[in-house]
Amino acid sequence: MDRQSAKRLPSTAYYALFLLSCALLVASDQGLPPEECDPEDVSKCYANYLTILWRPKGDAAGEGEVTNEDIAKRCSEIKAKVECHQRIAGCPEEVRRNFTRRERGYEAVRDLFCNEAAARDYYTAVRCQDGEKFVQCHDKQMEGITPENTKDPTCKLSQANIECYETAFSSNCGLSLKSAKAALLKGEEAVLLLADCNGTISSFLASGQLLIAAVAVVLLRWSSLSCF
Repeated sequence: MDRQSAKRLPSTAYYALFLLSCALLVASDQGLPPEECDPEDVSKCYANYLTILWRPKGDAAGEGEVTNEDIAKRCSEIKAKVECHQRIAGCPEEVRRNFTRRERGYEAVRDLFCNEAAARDYYTAVRCQDGEKFVQCHDKQMEGITPENTKDPTCKLSQANIECYETAFSSNCGLSLKSAKAALLKGEEAVLLLADCNGTISSFLASGQLLIAAVAVVLLRWSSLSCF
């Protein structure tokens, strides 16, 4: 892998992880039928917000510098809520009560991207990784892991991002390691809430364990070969 490809890999890798998760979690564009509030569909609805967190920029390629207009547009979109999320307000209280953590995840995404400085730091942080080290970290942790280990990879992928961040951190980042990881963790905390993962950022940091779906590693390897 040449230096330019390694530099670009983290953006592509995050996009690959996003595609994998959404393939398993996100409902169709129609969202929830107005007359239904099925718990599984509600869960899938909240997963729409993962697309914001696991793509380093709002455009299709995930490339280029982030402008104030990009951030303002993203904030506006989040505040408006996706269509299925708007309809959740009409669901019975007993249904909505089961999704308190996911709603907190939405609020965490909103607060992150509606704060210009925090959003800019997050965009920077997700790009501050050495591509080769990022892949190597995941490969090392994949020994003995099969797709059957994980039905929904979202929580595992988030944990992987956290565990591998320092190892793959690039010294030419515009932020210090401490500041960059703090910015990243704001997004990963929102992921854990949106996916209703067991535990918190603190418990993941303390666990020392890293599990990830095998298909995610395949995508990461593909990214390393198909980067520009």
